[in-house]
Amino acid sequence: MTTFEDLDLGEAFGDFGDAAAEPRRRSRAWGAAAFLLAIALLVAGLVWVNAARQSPLDVSATPTAVVPALAAEQTAADRITDADLGAIDVVATTTRRLGTSAWGEHYVGLTASGSVCLLTVVEGDLPGQSCARPTTHLALTTSDVDGRDVVWLAAQGAEPSDEGWQLLAPNLWVRD
Repeated sequence: MTTFEDLDLGEAFGDFGDAAAEPRRRSRAWGAAAFLLAIALLVAGLVWVNAARQSPLDVSATPTAVVPALAAEQTAADRITDADLGAIDVVATTTRRLGTSAWGEHYVGLTASGSVCLLTVVEGDLPGQSCARPTTHLALTTSDVDGRDVVWLAAQGAEPSDEGWQLLAPNLWVRD
C-alpha cells in the first residue's frame, strides 16, 4: 500500500501546516474610520432627503396665479365654437383666447377637475388639447406634424430655455 509519504506529496505541494496561520490583524483605527465614514454618509443622505421634501419641484398653485388670463372676464372672442368644444374636455365658460399664430388660434381653459389646458384650434381640423394640473412649473405644448413643439404655454414668469421662441401673449410662445 502506498502512503502520502511514499508519494512525497509533501514536497510536491508544500507543507500544509502553515495553512492555519493566524490571520493578519487590522488596527482599530481602520475600523473606527470606516464606522465614521458610514455615519457621515447616513447623515448626508438624511439631510438630502429632508431638503428634497421641503422644497418640491412642482408647487401646486391656483390656475389664475399660473395663467393670469384665466382671471379675466370671458368675452365673445374667448368662446370656442360648440363643434370644437365637443372634441375637447374643457368647461366652455373657462376658455380665454390668447392669440393667433401660423399654427392656429390659441386658447387657455380649465377642465372640470381644475387642470389648465392649452387649446389650439385650426380651421377644418380637430382642436389640439394639452392639459396638466396647475403648478408653478406648468409647461404645455402643441406640436407640429413632425413632433416639434411649436406652441408653448408656461406658468407666470417662465421663459423658454432654447432659442427660436417668440412671445405671442403673456405666458404663450410660438416658433416660426
